[in-house]
Amino acid sequence: MISAKISLISGLFVTLIIFVLSFFLNSGLCQRISGWIGLILIIATIITSGSLISGDRQRANDNTEATNDKKQRESTRGENNTSTTRGL
Repeated sequence: MISAKISLISGLFVTLIIFVLSFFLNSGLCQRISGWIGLILIIATIITSGSLISGDRQRANDNTEATNDKKQRESTRGENNTSTTRGL
């Protein structure tokens, strides 16, 4: 949870710096750069979160995972998050 807060604060800080630079430079270059960075990060998030995996593949991965690995993954994910494929 702490690393998520640090990431959020870091992202807000970088966004603020880019906003101030684009305001003072009066250039669309900073806006394009921040747009491309945002697009790249959104695509990276989609890939690493597993959003592009089908439900059947996610269910198969969940069912074939070792018990110790599953416990470790769930302990690092947090108590409030639940798997969307668990009840299926």
